[in-house]
Amino acid sequence: LRATARMVPTEYVFILNPVEKVSGITYYRQKAGLSQYELGDALGITQSKVWQYENSDVKCPVKILYRMACLLGTTIDELLREYDYECA
Repeated sequence: LRATARMVPTEYVFILNPVEKVSGITYYRQKAGLSQYELGDALGITQSKVWQYENSDVKCPVKILYRMACLLGTTIDELLREYDYECA
């Protein structure tokens, strides 16, 4: 059989991974290996409240942000940023 497609050098081939934005809370929670339930339990709040904070459905009180930052080993500023997350 004869190849009909032209060969393209690999240095010209780019594979783009889809990227989505996630909140700093999501990013650092996943980095710590915690579920929403586990983070909520450690903070004394519900899993649904953690979900709301991660998705900006409600504003997270500074008191909770401070405790979350201490627990996750980061700063409040970092929790309020958005991060690129590569989808698998």
